[in-house]
Amino acid sequence: KDSAEHVWSVALGREAVREGRRMWELRVSGRTGRMSVGVGRNCDEVASPPNGWVADACEGKVWHYSSTGGLRCGAALINETGVRFSDGDSIIVGLDMDRGLLHFARSGASPLPVVEVPKGEELHIAVALFMQGGAVDLREVPLLSPAPLAQLVMTASVHALSSEHHMQPPSVPRLSLKSVGGLPEAAGGGAHLSSARR
Repeated sequence: KDSAEHVWSVALGREAVREGRRMWELRVSGRTGRMSVGVGRNCDEVASPPNGWVADACEGKVWHYSSTGGLRCGAALINETGVRFSDGDSIIVGLDMDRGLLHFARSGASPLPVVEVPKGEELHIAVALFMQGGAVDLREVPLLSPAPLAQLVMTASVHALSSEHHMQPPSVPRLSLKSVGGLPEAAGGGAHLSSARR
């Protein structure tokens, strides 16, 4: 959808995750209405959704947490958590491809229900912005502990809250993203996404 105030912009991580465990911190800012974060396949339905990820064509292709509090697989509602996110919040996303599990936590909130994702698929960290003026800063968080991923996600969300809304310098390079639906490609290792008009 495109208008003076709204445009769907989608970005996927360059690197597909097929096995192992990964974790990211996303700091959202500005107008976050209908924003979603999660993981998805690199396909047209996810990359260029005319009506966003809440579409039947996206089912089984993108698993996401919406700013309205819903956990979804495409349009299918998995769980209405009641935990919304907005300007200044941090979202921790943990992906365990060996077990087929996706974890979310918002700073200052309890962990959200775990979402099942297909094992053996190639999935990318993904962000969908709708409102002009919304933005996301994203970094990969190194997993230095063999602790359960759910525990690591919760610990990271507590740390994000205590950082007083200032993104900590990453100990690994920021995740490089590619634009697939309205945003210019992120330069170098940058990972700031904005839905402002270019």
